[in-house]
Amino acid sequence: MTVGPTDVKVIQGQTAILKCVVEHIKGIVQWAKDGVLLGSERDIPGFPRYKLIGSVELGEYNLMISRVSLSDDAEYQCQVTPADGDKALMGSAHLHVLIPPAQPEIQNYPNGSVIKVPHEQETLNLTCICSNGKPAATITWLRNDELITDNVIQYFSYVLENKLEDAKSILTVRPQHEDNGAIYTCRAINDAIRKPLDTVVVLSVMHPPGPPEITGYATDTVKTGDTLKLVCTSKGGNPLAQVYWYKNDAEIDFSYTSGGDKSVNELVFTVQPNDNEAVYRCEASNLVTSTPLTTEVKLIVQFAPKKVTISGHQHAKAGEVIKLKCETAISNPPAVVTWFSKGRQLQGSKSVQSPSPKGGYVTTSEISVMLTDRENNVIYQCHATNDALGDVVIDTVTLEVMYPPEQPTISGYTEGREVAVGQIQSLTCTSVGGNPPAELTWWKGEKLLGGTTRITGNIVTRQVSFILKPDDNNAEYRCNASNLATVEPLITSVRLQVNFPPKILTITSTPTKPSAGQQLVITCTSSSSNPASVLSWWKDGNEIEGIDGGVIDAKNGGKSTISKLQLTPTAEDDGEIYACRATNPLLETAVSDAVTLDVLYVPVFDSDAPKIVNIVQSESEHLNFTARGNPDAITYTWYRGGQKLTSAKQAKEGELSMPHFETDGPILNITGIKRADTGTYVCEARNNQGKSDHTFLVNVQYAAGITDHTKHVLMDPGSNATFECTVDANPVTDGMITWSRDGYDMSRTVTSFNAGRSTLTVHDLMKDDSGVFTCNANNGIGEVAKAETALVVKFAPEIDRSLAFSKAAAEKGSSAKLICKAEGAPQVTFKWFKNSLDLDVTGTKYSAAARKVDLVHYESAMMVHNITEGDYAKYVCIAENELGTDTTVVTLDGTSIPDPPYDMRYVNATHNSITIQWTAGFDGGSPQWFQVRYSETGQEGQKYEDVMPPNSAVYTIKELKLGTEYEMTVRAINKLGESVFQKETVTAKTSAVAPIHDDSSGDDVPLIIILTVCIIGMILLALNILLILFFVRRRKKKLEKEASESCSRANTVEMFSAPTVTEDSKSFASYDRRSVGDYPDDYRNYDDEEEIKRFLPSMYPPEAYPRGPHPGMYPPPRGDLRPPSPHVDHQRSFMVGKGSRDPIYLNDQMATEQGWEPPRGMAGPYGPVGMMQRRPPSVELPDNTTDYADQLRKRQMYPGGPPMGDSPGNLPPDVRPKGGRLPPPPPQRSSSQKGEPPIPTRNYGPDDIPRYGPAPGAS
Repeated sequence: MTVGPTDVKVIQGQTAILKCVVEHIKGIVQWAKDGVLLGSERDIPGFPRYKLIGSVELGEYNLMISRVSLSDDAEYQCQVTPADGDKALMGSAHLHVLIPPAQPEIQNYPNGSVIKVPHEQETLNLTCICSNGKPAATITWLRNDELITDNVIQYFSYVLENKLEDAKSILTVRPQHEDNGAIYTCRAINDAIRKPLDTVVVLSVMHPPGPPEITGYATDTVKTGDTLKLVCTSKGGNPLAQVYWYKNDAEIDFSYTSGGDKSVNELVFTVQPNDNEAVYRCEASNLVTSTPLTTEVKLIVQFAPKKVTISGHQHAKAGEVIKLKCETAISNPPAVVTWFSKGRQLQGSKSVQSPSPKGGYVTTSEISVMLTDRENNVIYQCHATNDALGDVVIDTVTLEVMYPPEQPTISGYTEGREVAVGQIQSLTCTSVGGNPPAELTWWKGEKLLGGTTRITGNIVTRQVSFILKPDDNNAEYRCNASNLATVEPLITSVRLQVNFPPKILTITSTPTKPSAGQQLVITCTSSSSNPASVLSWWKDGNEIEGIDGGVIDAKNGGKSTISKLQLTPTAEDDGEIYACRATNPLLETAVSDAVTLDVLYVPVFDSDAPKIVNIVQSESEHLNFTARGNPDAITYTWYRGGQKLTSAKQAKEGELSMPHFETDGPILNITGIKRADTGTYVCEARNNQGKSDHTFLVNVQYAAGITDHTKHVLMDPGSNATFECTVDANPVTDGMITWSRDGYDMSRTVTSFNAGRSTLTVHDLMKDDSGVFTCNANNGIGEVAKAETALVVKFAPEIDRSLAFSKAAAEKGSSAKLICKAEGAPQVTFKWFKNSLDLDVTGTKYSAAARKVDLVHYESAMMVHNITEGDYAKYVCIAENELGTDTTVVTLDGTSIPDPPYDMRYVNATHNSITIQWTAGFDGGSPQWFQVRYSETGQEGQKYEDVMPPNSAVYTIKELKLGTEYEMTVRAINKLGESVFQKETVTAKTSAVAPIHDDSSGDDVPLIIILTVCIIGMILLALNILLILFFVRRRKKKLEKEASESCSRANTVEMFSAPTVTEDSKSFASYDRRSVGDYPDDYRNYDDEEEIKRFLPSMYPPEAYPRGPHPGMYPPPRGDLRPPSPHVDHQRSFMVGKGSRDPIYLNDQMATEQGWEPPRGMAGPYGPVGMMQRRPPSVELPDNTTDYADQLRKRQMYPGGPPMGDSPGNLPPDVRPKGGRLPPPPPQRSSSQKGEPPIPTRNYGPDDIPRYGPAPGAS
């Protein structure tokens, strides 16, 4: 053994080679691993990674181990077995497998982590472990990449069972401030790795920051308005400090920045006066500090006073001495005060400087001034100067000398002049002179009024405008003038003379509810008016004569007029309206009220109540025979045949039990009426005035029903046949009975009808007339009744000789059916023969069954049983009746292929299909089916299709070409074979025009078309709806605008016009147009002494203000002044156009225009209802409101109103009243629907805004 194995170290995964060279080898060379022989082969079995390498000739037996693993770490021997007397040779070596250790770990601290060390902690132990290395790793410690040799108290390693080794090292650190941020590294290395493995931790040693420092405040004194930047810096500390600013112990800024080794908080602000002597403190702290580190500065700020104020008397009389005091706001340093007047500085003032608790100083100075009558409006100034800043503030006062004004004067009204209620009256009070200028006030009695004041130089005017009301008659308006120099106000007054119309009419009736024929007295009393009113009575637009009741004194210096009306009412007068009208010729006004008579009378049935009531049998009916009467507490009783109707099943004596007739007062409910209920009935109505009745007939109608008809008619040819049909029906109507027969020419028949009976006659009967006729009965109620009648015309039998019935076939031993069909009348009988012998069809060999198919068709089927060769023969069938016989032969043979179909014919063709029909031939004794053959005419190539269902003799060939001619034929097939195709082909051509919708093209196209059309239609429909809504709304707005324009000058409507064109009527018509808006407060009670008058702003002329009630009608009185009318339940308010005799009923008109229903004894929104409900109108100001004088001139030129506007000719034809007369305008509705009306058309309470305001043109 020239070269023996030696120890080898190999890193895991590499290749190891153990050398062994033997010269002059005689034995066997082999390797052993830990005593286990590996063998002598070059490729060692069981060890794929082991191989012997080297030259055999040179004696090289080197052991190579690939991809070395820890299992290969062992003792290896190279052995040579003894041979030829040579001894055994052995050489040993150890293979050391090197394993890299795991990443070292510092216990409890992940790699790269930060270890926070409290500043009070003295030591810190770091333990580093490096596991699973071979050999054990060598561990060293580094601080900031510098090797540590001290305080490494332990270092050892030990061998594990898996041949791997662990290493452990403990480092003891004594943390210092300098260790903050230090990096400690545990480094491990062994022979298996080239680059050491490091694990690091970073120490964070907690310690307090350095004390804060303030920079930026260089001088002791700063000025207001300066921008000051104070910077507070704290260095060091872990963590870095939090730096906060405080002002006078109040937190003001927490916005600090940290970076590097310091924290900084910059405080930038504009110096204000309140910063004077303010302490700005900076605090620095972190988690370590228990008490913040602080530093502070105290500011000294110079600032001027913000203002200076002069106090003292500014108004005094001549010769008086007044003291003026000037006081500054705080200032630092103290301000210096000086006085100036007439451009020169005044002497003799005394100044005092006092420190302020807010910092700085307040300076106070006083000076005495003597006033003379020539020193009015002298200006005195106080100057406050801050010498350090050079700022000056000034206050100024003007001293006045006071003296009283002259006696005031009143203009706008002359004592004794009469004015009309509703007009706008303006009173102007003028005062000249006085210092200060006079303060003017208007009073009405003890009530202070408003108004507008205007001062021009030393002239003061105060104007008040108001709408004249009845309580202004004889009322005193006074003007008070005063100023600081007057002891008592200077007073001037004026007393008004006001003409006013009556507000309401009070109508009473005696008795309140007269009976028909009883005398009635109606009394009408007008409320106070000046001058006295003239009363007149009206009915249906016609004036009637009343009785004068005289005139009495009333409140507000007015007069009350009384008039009476006597009449004897009848039942027809119940609900009639009698109106009382009050006119005032001086004021051109009219007020109306009306009473609806409440006349007691016996019940009366409506003249339109039906005399005959038609009800369909089994149906239900609801009958209402309500009668009118007064009182309307009416009881109803129902009778039939003098007996009282009752729905009880057990009737009492004198009663008639009809459970399906239920009565409820005037209502009769009939359920499931019967024919027997036809009869005469009476409804009796009774009240405390008497009774009346209504008689009517109940006619029960029912559907037509056939009670009798001709069932069957057998007639000879050439004769006439007659049928009858009798019907029971209610009602019986013309054309109620009709005759019909499918496929028959009914023009050959003649019908007649009389009293529910119809006759049908058929002339010159023929064989083809045989058939079924139907009698149809229908009177419009229920279903159509039908009855059939048969007509049979006699004729001799005729047998059906179709090929299908001329043969029969069956196999031997089986049974065969022979069919014989015939038609004839009367009844046809059959006989069967074979070889001229009459067959017994009642035995076992032959059996026959005959049947009647319809009226004239008969059929005989003979069965031949247990067929033998001798049964194959010809059989004769004879059909006979009383008119003759007919004979045919049926051949019986064995089964065979079917005969070809025959009688082929064309049925129909489309653009892609052709339908044909044929008659089936003899089926050969077995079930047969058919096959169609077709081809294009003149073209080669044929197509075949089996007919489905198999027994069908009609077939449609589909999917053909457009406008193409085809030849078609058919054959029959059964289980034994096929017949030949029918030689007579059918030639047909498809349509050359394709339909609009081709089903063969699929369903997608029509669906798309349908959807498209639907969508377009919906869009067009939506557009139409939108357009309709747009035009409807525009028309509605236009109508509302027109109605608003026509009604903006009216709160209500005129109810009655003058009877003729007299001076009175002219005045009344003039008032109708002129004073529509003169009573904005007409809803309130003029008699209410606590009412506060409303004052209008006089920015616009009278026409611009909203108008009051239309003179044709006043609103109903308040409930506390007038009790509700006892006739209100039957009251019907109406109005009449000027000169018209046709009343316009307000209840109907307002219900139409406003959706408003007339009240029936109910309280309206403005008190109990006397005539009608009214809603306050909206207000529209005319465009020419500034031309006040022009409006007044028009009023004076046209006392009766403008010459145009009320003429019926100026109105559209559709709104002109009957007879060309103009009805009053409809009431305005918009304000009642949209909240409170504008000033002053609404009713105001005592606490609402004042009625009086500035006059027209006043500012």
